[in-house]
Amino acid sequence: MSARSSFETLERRRLFSGQPLAYVSDAWVAEGNDGATTAAVVVSLYQARPRQSASVNWSTQNGTAVAGADYRAAGGKLTFAPGETSKTIPVEIIGDRVAGAGGYFLVNLQAAKGARVADGQGVVNIYDDEPRVYVGDVNAPEGSSGTTPFTFTVSLSTAYDRPVTVNYATADGTATDGSDYSAAAGSVTFAPGETSQTVTVPINGDRLVEQTESFSINLSNPSGHAEVVRGVGFGTILDDEPRISISDAANYWGDTSPFTFTVSLSAASDEVVTVNFATSDGTALAGQDYAATSGTLTFAAGQTTQTFQVALLNPDLGDRSFYVILSDATNAPVVTGQGLAYWYYDSGSCGCGYWDYYYDYYGGFY
Repeated sequence: MSARSSFETLERRRLFSGQPLAYVSDAWVAEGNDGATTAAVVVSLYQARPRQSASVNWSTQNGTAVAGADYRAAGGKLTFAPGETSKTIPVEIIGDRVAGAGGYFLVNLQAAKGARVADGQGVVNIYDDEPRVYVGDVNAPEGSSGTTPFTFTVSLSTAYDRPVTVNYATADGTATDGSDYSAAAGSVTFAPGETSQTVTVPINGDRLVEQTESFSINLSNPSGHAEVVRGVGFGTILDDEPRISISDAANYWGDTSPFTFTVSLSAASDEVVTVNFATSDGTALAGQDYAATSGTLTFAAGQTTQTFQVALLNPDLGDRSFYVILSDATNAPVVTGQGLAYWYYDSGSCGCGYWDYYYDYYGGFY
């Protein structure tokens, strides 16, 4: 006989010389709403003997779940016929409609005969299946006139077999009732089987330029068989009034092209928007380096960009600049009101890229 065969034979003898091992499993069960449901706790026998029976006693033990309130205390004796490897212990779970109930209890094995207890404690987890109530958030522009509806969704985690009611009421944040929105209060009811309801809050549109503002909708007093787990929803009112800004403009050093400035609206307006512009000296001088330029830009309804040009008089400028200033806007505020015009050096074939200004060996601009 080979060494390997001898080893395998000895190992089989060692395994079968010991007693069968009894294990109890954990279990998970919904408590139910009425009456009782059954938790099935499985007890297994490992290495059951083909010609030998085995038995083990069992009993329940309180954990956070309490006998008589959450489950029915029980105990008994399991007998495994020769060769049998599995038995099921049924434990009754008491249903209720109390939100947040549940917990766990234990099933313990002891006093085994013809076997040895290897894992003698199983945990039975009772999870509460009452519905949970949630409210979502809403983020949207306010609009320029009239009202914009903010529709909040109130949800149940699971359909229920009875109506579920919950109250709601709005509360000011940085947004205030009457000015930014109209307060709302009341209740929503989920019919049996429904999982979603909505609450609508009117938002007051205006043409004021404002910061983003918010208010809340708060849930309270759910019916006795439900629990609020996210009871505050936030309504974020986004100001959608257009803002005016101007870009910078740049030319290569030596380029004789005019400078082109772009003036933009952050959003299209349903009104005509105007803004004045005028050049202003920096290190470059009007009439000597560039042509003084001014005027008025008009954005038609729906238009978001306008451009204008400033003529260049002296292209041989490496470190000079001038400005364009926006002023006297109508129907929109100016948020970036100064554009810079500058020249920059094109390093060409040296592979150095572009520099805003050319800096010579001695540390000066020219």
